[in-house]
Amino acid sequence: MIPIWLWPDETRSRPAIAAPRTNQIGPYFIVIIGLRRGSLSPLVLGPTTVPAVTDVALALEEPALAVLSAVAHGNGPHGVEVVRALLRSLDRLDGEHGRVYFQIVFNALRAPMQQAMEGMLMERQASGSANLPLSCRG
Repeated sequence: MIPIWLWPDETRSRPAIAAPRTNQIGPYFIVIIGLRRGSLSPLVLGPTTVPAVTDVALALEEPALAVLSAVAHGNGPHGVEVVRALLRSLDRLDGEHGRVYFQIVFNALRAPMQQAMEGMLMERQASGSANLPLSCRG
């Protein structure tokens, strides 16, 4: 898995956990991969450059790709399938990584898809197959 970093709180001087830092610009977002000798290596990603991961087996194998896919495609026509695959992949991660990845995707989604994601999470928690927190907000 490629290590990617997130600064969830702008007051921190160091990253809190391995996860992507994204800035959304319309349907595209910028991921800051890292610093190399003082230069940034940004990637501009979006629906045309990130595959829609709807296959649960692929999402389980590549959870970071499932996160990027959900951010890029979660509000699109295959959003439900992409988010469902993502939620399955997050169950395999440790709690901290799973919660951070979940929050990245949740924050990138519009309200109707956020509600759908909350519903999917509640279904998974009711069946005992999810290890993410009940609270999706904040």
